[in-house]
Amino acid sequence: YKSGMTYKQFNESMDNWLHAINEQDEANIFLTATYKDKDIVKSYGASWDPYHKLWYTTIRRQHANKLTPWMMPDDVQKLNRYLTKYKCRATR
Repeated sequence: YKSGMTYKQFNESMDNWLHAINEQDEANIFLTATYKDKDIVKSYGASWDPYHKLWYTTIRRQHANKLTPWMMPDDVQKLNRYLTKYKCRATR
């Protein structure tokens, strides 16, 4: 967060940053979970990445479809493509 940045600018910046990280790492899907959401995402199997300081999941994790409220739209589509093979769909 930079001084003088509006909340909207911060969110757009964060979205761009998460998208760039997720593009680099196909195996992990980074989540937009806040501190207050940590217990919920952890209960669905999300893991903490200390380097990026973000929660993440993998496509293959059993409850990944329950984490879609904290995923970027592109990642929900990526998850849906994977789950289609197993006749499941994630919702956002």
